[in-house]
Amino acid sequence: MEQDELDELDVSLDRELLREELKRRSEESFRRANDPAYLDRERHRLRGRIRTAFIYAALAAALAAAVLLYVCNYTFTTYSVDSTWKQSALGNTSLYAFSGGDLLLGSDSVSFQKNGEAQWTTALRTGSFFVVTEGSYFALYDRNGYQVHIGDSSGILSTVKVSRKILGADISGAGVLAVYTESSDAAYISYFDRNGNRLSVEVKTVLDVSGYPMHIAISPDGQKLAVVYYSIANGTGESRLVLYDFQNGRASSSYVVFTKEDYEERDALLIDCDFLDDRHLVAAGAREATFLTYNRPDDQHVETVVFDAKVRSVAFTENGFLTVQEKEGGTRCVVYSGTGKVSTEFRIPSEYTDIVTGPRYILFLNGEKVSLYNTSGRKRYEGALVSAPYSAAAAGSTRFLINTGTELEIITYK
Repeated sequence: MEQDELDELDVSLDRELLREELKRRSEESFRRANDPAYLDRERHRLRGRIRTAFIYAALAAALAAAVLLYVCNYTFTTYSVDSTWKQSALGNTSLYAFSGGDLLLGSDSVSFQKNGEAQWTTALRTGSFFVVTEGSYFALYDRNGYQVHIGDSSGILSTVKVSRKILGADISGAGVLAVYTESSDAAYISYFDRNGNRLSVEVKTVLDVSGYPMHIAISPDGQKLAVVYYSIANGTGESRLVLYDFQNGRASSSYVVFTKEDYEERDALLIDCDFLDDRHLVAAGAREATFLTYNRPDDQHVETVVFDAKVRSVAFTENGFLTVQEKEGGTRCVVYSGTGKVSTEFRIPSEYTDIVTGPRYILFLNGEKVSLYNTSGRKRYEGALVSAPYSAAAAGSTRFLINTGTELEIITYK
């Protein structure tokens, strides 16, 4: 044979041997897969792997539980001053946690601080200024004045001017501003966008009929408005809670989708209201609180919580609401979820002058003395600051911004 023919024969033989080998292996695999002893060994091996995986998972869960228990019960023993910076005329400057930093509202200026550095400062005319914040926006209004400043973390965006005295305002996470003004016989709640342009929506009520708006709150999406009205009938004060839905409440010319007005039956006047999110509203008084879960005009749920003790203070948290009540055995803080369920209840010192709520902690201030609790009711720190703060604001998980009157400090408990 010639060389080419020999090469072709070798290739054919190789292919034939390869086919035979593959056939043999396939038959062997089939016999092993159907052999009872082989199957038993495989089942035993699989059970061993599952058992090992279960043991590792149990160990990981136990470790996680131990870490969580340690974190929940860990008590801070001190705090560190991370940043200190002096500012002139701090005095009674009010602090507000905002957009990863803090707003500082003084008698003649507003500034935004972040990580110990001033991002901007704007001078203000002397007045009784108030700040409301939501998401990335804030509104600064002069009560009994005629203008509102709308801003974000970059500074003042616009100024709204009105012809009637301002008695209240609120802003949404979308930058929509609601302003409450009043004439001699009527109350007006007007809407503006973040650029200061007046929107077509307006609520007008006759004071002798509907009462005086005591507090207003706008939902984060800017579509809903809650108003607490106060009136006097037969010498008795009465409260009324009204919810307006400007998107889904058009079936009514007044946009009203919810009203609750039986508070006078229990002498339970409302003093505050706020949206926890677009669906959950809380209205609170000294005797009870109303928790409204609102989805649509035909899909809403109301929960009324009657307090069983005298309420000294109320405060809103990121996900709910808390009251400080005087009960048998001492002063207790009761934390509620957005649906009115009690999340936790714990005893606190009876002497305090202010409450600062953060994402995970609640700080009670009393002069130089502070008491720090987590949202589960565990006391994490109790002690004194170097000097009594004029005001304070949350600056992170365990960080707080303190105004001592002469300087600002960012402290971290540890």
